[in-house]
Amino acid sequence: MQSRAITDTQEAGGENLDTSTAAWNLVILAERGEMGCRLALPGAVPGWKIETRELTAADPAALKPDILLLALSPDTTDLGAWLTRLRLFHPRCQVLLAEAEQGVEWYRAAIGLGVDGLLAPPASEEGWSAYLGEAAEALSADLEQSRFLGRLEHSNESLEQSRRHLAEMLLKSYENLGRVHRQLTQRLGQLSILYQLGRDLSQEANWDRALKHFLSTCVDTLEFDGVALMLWSFDTQRLALRAKHGLSGDSLEGALRSLRELPAERRGGTEILALVSGQLLAGDQLQSPGASWELSILPLVHGGEAQGYLLYRKTYANYAAFGGDFHFLKTVQTILGEELANAKAVHRLKRLGEFNRTVLESVPAAVLTVDGRGRVSYRNPQAAQLFEERLREERPFAFDEGFHLIDGDESRPEERDWLQRECVLRRGDGADERRLLLSTARLPVRHETDVRHVMICEDLTEHQRLESELRRAERLSSLGQLSAGMAHEIRNPLAGIAMTAQVLRGKLAERDDAAPYLDRIQDETQRLERIVRSLLDFSRPAPPRLEALDLREIAQRALADLVGPAEAAGVEVEELTGEPLPVWADRDQIQQVLLNLLLNAVQACAPGDRVGLRLARSAAVGGGEGRVRVTVQDSGPGVPEAARAQLFDPFYTTKAEGTGLGLSICQKIMAEHGSQIRYRPCAGGGSEFILDLAPASPTDPREENRP
Repeated sequence: MQSRAITDTQEAGGENLDTSTAAWNLVILAERGEMGCRLALPGAVPGWKIETRELTAADPAALKPDILLLALSPDTTDLGAWLTRLRLFHPRCQVLLAEAEQGVEWYRAAIGLGVDGLLAPPASEEGWSAYLGEAAEALSADLEQSRFLGRLEHSNESLEQSRRHLAEMLLKSYENLGRVHRQLTQRLGQLSILYQLGRDLSQEANWDRALKHFLSTCVDTLEFDGVALMLWSFDTQRLALRAKHGLSGDSLEGALRSLRELPAERRGGTEILALVSGQLLAGDQLQSPGASWELSILPLVHGGEAQGYLLYRKTYANYAAFGGDFHFLKTVQTILGEELANAKAVHRLKRLGEFNRTVLESVPAAVLTVDGRGRVSYRNPQAAQLFEERLREERPFAFDEGFHLIDGDESRPEERDWLQRECVLRRGDGADERRLLLSTARLPVRHETDVRHVMICEDLTEHQRLESELRRAERLSSLGQLSAGMAHEIRNPLAGIAMTAQVLRGKLAERDDAAPYLDRIQDETQRLERIVRSLLDFSRPAPPRLEALDLREIAQRALADLVGPAEAAGVEVEELTGEPLPVWADRDQIQQVLLNLLLNAVQACAPGDRVGLRLARSAAVGGGEGRVRVTVQDSGPGVPEAARAQLFDPFYTTKAEGTGLGLSICQKIMAEHGSQIRYRPCAGGGSEFILDLAPASPTDPREENRP
C-alpha cells in the first residue's frame, strides 16, 4: 500500500512526499508557545509524515503538505495572506482549522478565512490513527481521480488532433463525394429518362407522345444538340424516321440513306457508329488519331433483331472525349432496345388478342373456358345468353347440369380429353329446350387458374327447326297441289248432289218420311262444301293486303267474338291490357288467325280454366328490327308431347270433329306475313302459341301487299 501511494504521488507531481519514510505529509501550523497546550500531537502513524511549523518561520513555498492543520485562531495576524500564498504553490492541499470551543465571533472569522473545513483534533493516538487512515484513503482516491483526469485530458488532446485530422479527411471526401454525387445525379437523371420512356412505351397506346417527351428531354438534360429515332418495320425491310427533335432534314436524309444501305448481316450489330461526310465509321476508325465527329448513331437491337437507331448530335473532338459517354450510351442502347422490343411484342399481342376476341365474339357458337377450380374464366356473348344463371362466379360450372344426351353416351365431359356429342339443354323449368352439338376439350394445367376445359356449343335448334319447316313446306306444297285438284274434282259432283237433293225435295214435298233424309243430304253436302273451301284456302291462300293496323284493336275484336263460346264452355277470358301497337298486317287474315287460336284454346280447356292474349314488343335480334309479339295462352292440359311434332300438319287433329286444317291455314297466313306460329308448353301447365308481326309507324311508308 505504501509503495503504491508513493508511485501515484510521484506521477501526480512528486509533491509533499519523503519517499524513504511516508506516503502523505501532515503539517501542523501553530504559534510558538501554543502547540503543546492546544493539541495532543500524534506520534508516528504509518504512511504519514507529520511535522509542526510556526507561522512566522514557515515558508509556503518550501512546504509540501497534503493536509495543513491550522492550530491557530482564525483572526491571527497575517494568516489570510499566508494562506493565499500557500494556495498559489499548493492548490491541491487540504487546509483544516482546528476547532475550539469559541464564540460566534470565532466562527465568523473562520468563515472569512476560507479554509476547507473544521477539525476537532483527536485526543488520543488511536483517534489520530483512525482519522489519518480515513484521510489517506480520501487522498488516494483524490489522487487517482486526478491521475485519471490527467490521462483523460491527454486523451482529449489526442482525440482533438484526430478529430482535426478526420475533419480534413472528411472535407476531402466531401469534395470527392460532391463530384461523385454530381455525376450520379446526372446518371440518375439519364436513367430516369430511360425508365420513364420504358413505362410510356409499355403503357401508352400512342407512341408519338412518349417518344416526343423522351427526345425533348434528351436535348434539355443530356447536352444533345438534337436527337432522332428511326425504327425498322416488323419485317426489318423498311427503315423510317419515327420521331425527331432539333435535327435538320439533310442530316436525317443522309443518315437514312447510309443505314438503309447496310447489309442485312450488319443490321443486328450493336457497335456504336458515327456518320462523317456520308460515311459510317465504327470501332478502330473512331479510335484513330485525329478522328472527330458530331453525329453518333446508336443501334437498337434486342435478341439479335434490329429494332432501329437512335441518332444524336454532339461534337466529340476525339475518342477520349467520347469515352465519358460510352458506358451511358451502352446502357441507353440496352434499355431502349429492350423497351422497343417489348412494345412491339405488346403491340402484336394486343392485335392478336383483339383478333381472337373479335373472332370468338362473332362466331355463332357458344364458347367458354373453365379453369382448374371449375370457374368460368371466359365466355363469349353467345355462351352468356345460352347458359345464363349457370355462369355465376360463386359456384363451379356444372358440365352435366341440364344436359340430356341423345346418343346415350354417359361419358362426363370433364373426364375425357376430347368429346363431341349431340344433346338437349333444358333451361330453367324445362319449358325452353335447345338442341346442341357439344364439343369439349381438356387441357393440361400447371396452376388451378389456368384454362382446364374448353367448351364449344353449337345451337342446332334453329337449324333443325328450319330443316323441319323446309320438309313441312315441301310436304304442304305437294299436299296443296293434291288438295286443289281434289277440291276441284269433288266440287262438281258435290254441286250435282246438292241440286239433285233440292229437286227431290220439290218432288217429294208431300211425303213426310222423306224430309229427314233430304235434310241430312243437304247438311252433309254443306259440310263437304266447307271442307272443300278449307282445302282451297289451304292450297291457294289469298295474298295479304298489308296496312298499318292497331293490333290491340284487332285482338279486342277477336276476344269479343270469343265471349259466347267461352261462356258456353265455362272458360274465363282474361282482359286485354296494354297500349296500342301498330303493325303491318292484313286485318281479316290476322283476325282469323287470332280467333282460330283462341277458339282452339277454349275447346282444349275444361270449365274453370282461363284463356288470355298478351301483346308486347320483342327485342331486336342480330341488329335487325324489333317485332311485335302476340301470345295466345290457356291453362288447359296442353298438347301431348307426342302430338307436338304434327301440330301444324294438314288433316291432323286431336278433336272428335274437325278437318285438321285450322292450324295449317294459320301457319300459311303467318308465312305470307313473313312470320310463323310457334308452340311452347307453359311451365305450370297449359299452352302458348306465339307469333311475331312487323311493327309499323306513321312515318314509315310501305307498299301495299308487301309481305
